[in-house]
Amino acid sequence: ESPNARRKRNYQQSEADRWLKQAQHDLESAYNDMHSSTSQVAYDWVCYKCYRV
Repeated sequence: ESPNARRKRNYQQSEADRWLKQAQHDLESAYNDMHSSTSQVAYDWVCYKCYRV
């Protein structure tokens, strides 16, 4: 494997990890919004967050 191929693979893996972490945060945020007892649920915002995941 060439150094360029290795760098590309490492970059792709780190980028995939970043996207997965963001998706997990978006889903957790949507869950928290749905189960918040302090405010009215903004269902459109929750749906958008879930759609992003």
